[in-house]
Amino acid sequence: MLYEGKRGCENCGNVKCLTSVVAFHWDECVESGFEKHLRPRITERCLAVAEHAMGMDNRDTYTRHGKKFYKPYRNYYETLVDDISWQILECYGLAMHGKVREDGEYKGLCHYHMTIKGMEWMERALEITIKNKEEYDYGERSV
Repeated sequence: MLYEGKRGCENCGNVKCLTSVVAFHWDECVESGFEKHLRPRITERCLAVAEHAMGMDNRDTYTRHGKKFYKPYRNYYETLVDDISWQILECYGLAMHGKVREDGEYKGLCHYHMTIKGMEWMERALEITIKNKEEYDYGERSV
């Protein structure tokens, strides 16, 4: 659904397409009557930054009864708001970012967080179960 006064993409539901680097196909999308699906592909780097956000590069998964589990200890990744991998994840609803810093040397930095939907995507991609997902879901609190 398009919101009055804002450009957005019905394919991805991203109402921030006007300023998003992942929406560089906007004009093509409009010309096709929103028939083309021009969302960017989720890359290996997207999965790698998601794993880092959840602390998976510092802790191993564990196995119980033949199934892999992971208990996160964090859910954040600080980077520039225009980081392409995070914008792709956000476009799919797998991640969200908090307030963008406006001060001095930190200008443009923000914390990205994986959403519950994003953690479920990670579970399927990595064939694991992430424990206590709700405990690490920042939802609208980080905006």
